[in-house]
Amino acid sequence: MNKYQEAIKIFERYIDNEAYTEKMQNACKLAIKALEKATPKKRKIYAPLGLELCPTCGKDTYREFFKYCPYCGQALDWSEEE
Repeated sequence: MNKYQEAIKIFERYIDNEAYTEKMQNACKLAIKALEKATPKKRKIYAPLGLELCPTCGKDTYREFFKYCPYCGQALDWSEEE
């Protein structure tokens, strides 16, 4: 489990705890969304056109040109497939 996943688990506990205010729970939900975007994800390969697509929004990521998707901000993992 990486540091982003650990932080998400902690924030999820706050959301599930009714002792916290709605404002706190909403702040935790927002933090989770930000952490999910910051977690690098493998891009999707669309072989017929040679495109490498963002796993979140599906737009072309221009083959290793961007560290983040220029359309939605998703962190991209450009490491070789396992």
